[in-house]
Amino acid sequence: MAADSLLHDPRYPQLQESMQTGAWAQAQDLLRGLSADFPQEPRLRGLTQEMAIKAQVDASWAATAGKPRLFHNLGRWLRWLAGLTILFAILAGAARLYRDVVAPQQLLNAAASTLQKTLDQGATALAANEFEAAMAAYEQALSLDPGNAAAQEGLAQVQQQLVLQRRYEEALAQLQAGERAAAIAALEQLEADAPGFRDVGKRLAALQAETEIAHLYSQANAAFQAGEWAETIRLYENLRSRNSDYRSAEVDASLAQAYRAAADEALSRVSEDANALGAALDPLRRLAQLRPTDRAIVQEITALETFQRGQEAIDAGNGQRGLDLLLPMYEKQPDFLHGALAAAVYRGYLLLGDALVQQGDRLQAFARYSQAAGVAVADKGEAKLRMEAVGVGLTPTPTPTPTATPTITPAPSVTVAPTATPPPIHWFKGWIAFRSDRDGRDGLYVMRPDGSGQRPVDDAAKEWLAERYEQERWSPDGTTRIFAAAAPGGGNKDVNLYIFRADLPGMTEKDVKVSLVGDTLTLRGERRRETESESGNVHRTERVFGAFERTFTLPAPVRGDQVKASYRNGVLEIRVPKAEEARVREIEVKVG
Repeated sequence: MAADSLLHDPRYPQLQESMQTGAWAQAQDLLRGLSADFPQEPRLRGLTQEMAIKAQVDASWAATAGKPRLFHNLGRWLRWLAGLTILFAILAGAARLYRDVVAPQQLLNAAASTLQKTLDQGATALAANEFEAAMAAYEQALSLDPGNAAAQEGLAQVQQQLVLQRRYEEALAQLQAGERAAAIAALEQLEADAPGFRDVGKRLAALQAETEIAHLYSQANAAFQAGEWAETIRLYENLRSRNSDYRSAEVDASLAQAYRAAADEALSRVSEDANALGAALDPLRRLAQLRPTDRAIVQEITALETFQRGQEAIDAGNGQRGLDLLLPMYEKQPDFLHGALAAAVYRGYLLLGDALVQQGDRLQAFARYSQAAGVAVADKGEAKLRMEAVGVGLTPTPTPTPTATPTITPAPSVTVAPTATPPPIHWFKGWIAFRSDRDGRDGLYVMRPDGSGQRPVDDAAKEWLAERYEQERWSPDGTTRIFAAAAPGGGNKDVNLYIFRADLPGMTEKDVKVSLVGDTLTLRGERRRETESESGNVHRTERVFGAFERTFTLPAPVRGDQVKASYRNGVLEIRVPKAEEARVREIEVKVG
């Protein structure tokens, strides 16, 4: 069975070997068989010619064998000539092989390479959206191979992309002309027909975001015009977080106004709403971030935070800490926060006074309540009530009946014991202090409210008593001072009537008793006050009780049977007429 080609047939190498060894008969048989199987093979035609030449040369060589030397040399030359002939024949066959087989194949390979390169250029241009270049490449490929499927498909894609490109450019032109809705509709249809075409998806997302931002801006402006500051702040901040460049100057200006308005609105409610201060600080801090160079905002925030800490300290029961923070502010701006600062200072003083009462220091408590009464608040009732409660019996000044100086009787000498040092006055809280020259010394004494237990105290108490006297000259709110002055011209020798007035608000005539013993007028009473208040579900009732007593020594005899006392509108008035024998009588001097 013959092979599919000459080179794969086993007889072909046998033929070559037979020709090389000179086995011409065997070579002729093999050549005839191969020529029959491969009649069109050019190699066999060349071998047939070569075999014929070699056979002739061998025959000639055999015929001349044994002849003279001349013919022998001629044979040698003939063999050389035969070799050259064979060589030329081989070269001619190779030339025919290159012309008929190799050269055409090389042309085919070059054409295929050119075609593929052209197709690659078209695909690259198409991917880069260079449609004109892609179309030229595919048309060139079709000129090289008119039936090339890849070139035909690429050209169809180019034509489709050109249509999409034209639609894309028309949508951009509409957008440039301000026809926003039409442009968005065209781009949406383009994205549906050709998903991922160029930057259509990104443009649609950007246009949608711009539409939402514009709507958000419109909503924020509407809230701003309506004065809805919380909603305005929310919308503008949302807008800035999504697109900080969108009308940034207008947005920042409106947002700053909204921050300021929201803070002012909250600050106006600080006195009534415990959460209002925090609600004011929040927009102010955001305003400070928006306007970092505005020092006034920073100073305002600092003041509010200081007030907040002071108020929290007072709410926690730490009046001293709260006042340490708030008093410097109150001294500079008493009406800060529409009176909220003054109210906090007022409560701080009350807290300090209450703490001192619990410690038993009524005098210092009275001073703190007095300071509370001096704070610029509308209602000072609590401070005044507590002043009255702790002030009862605090510093009465009775004048005891003088004791006649006894006649000194000589006595036997005795061993003098050291005089005990009088105790300090702070040992006798709740006692009555008075001055007296008894025992031959002008000093300070104390006694129980019922007059018993009279005894001296140390001289250091004189200064303390002087301070108490001075304090009594001042009104409870610390704004006015009482002075006593003689009538014009001096002296009281023409006085025929002593009038005493006492302010006793909240009392009735049944709560007051007036007595006159000798030249001593005594005023006694008991204060009773009850206040009620409601806050939410809490009903508060406060009752204040306290007894008081004041004693006055009259400078001259009076008529006790004609003493009159009246009480009207909280004022007690006592009229004490002077005795006849004490009055100055004028005697007319007659002449002659």
